[in-house]
Amino acid sequence: FDGNDQISYGTGGGVGASSAWSVFALARATSGADGQLVCKRDSFGSGGNQFCFGRAGASRVINISKDGTFHEFALAWPNSTWARGSVSCDGTSAIANMNGTEETQTANWSSGSGTGQAIGIGRLITEASEGWVGDIAEVALWNVKLSAAHRAMLAVGCPPLMVAPESLVHYWRVTGVYTTEPDLVGGLSGTITGTTATSNPRMFLPARAQGRRFTTAAGGGGVTTRRYSLSLTGVG
Repeated sequence: FDGNDQISYGTGGGVGASSAWSVFALARATSGADGQLVCKRDSFGSGGNQFCFGRAGASRVINISKDGTFHEFALAWPNSTWARGSVSCDGTSAIANMNGTEETQTANWSSGSGTGQAIGIGRLITEASEGWVGDIAEVALWNVKLSAAHRAMLAVGCPPLMVAPESLVHYWRVTGVYTTEPDLVGGLSGTITGTTATSNPRMFLPARAQGRRFTTAAGGGGVTTRRYSLSLTGVG
């Protein structure tokens, strides 16, 4: 993404007028200018957006917004380094996480009123500004405020599909392979403007459950084979 590139996902989607929401991205910032990773917004101004998530200023600090009002954290995206950043919000506070380090700000950051706009990755959809300069590999959106355990899972590389999956509403793996960069959860297909494929850190997806075979001696001297399924519990 060079600041003008974007992937847009039509109208609909998003988190609605939710009192709680969370967003995550695996991304690399290569510029200190303002830039949005993901947003649902028509234009600047009051009531213009449901949410935005990105960076601000030369220091690349994490920022979020609702209804045209931006809020900046002290935590920043590292320069030219892949990082895992997230923000979890509700009506009383917003918690930013950057590679496991957290910062809490007290404010009402429930989602804004812009429920009909398109979702954009890399830019503010209709604005020829605020574009992300750097690389984006994953973006995910939930309609709940993620717990501390969930935020920690994302920070160490756990796939968003395994983090509060019942509340995950959108998940994009921006791999550079597909012509529409599909939304794996929300079912939205994107329209790509610009962008070029690049290498990225390894991204993990849940594997199909596997069984393990155990062989035990039977009472009559024969051999009995039993199959046991070892499943994960408490994930998400």
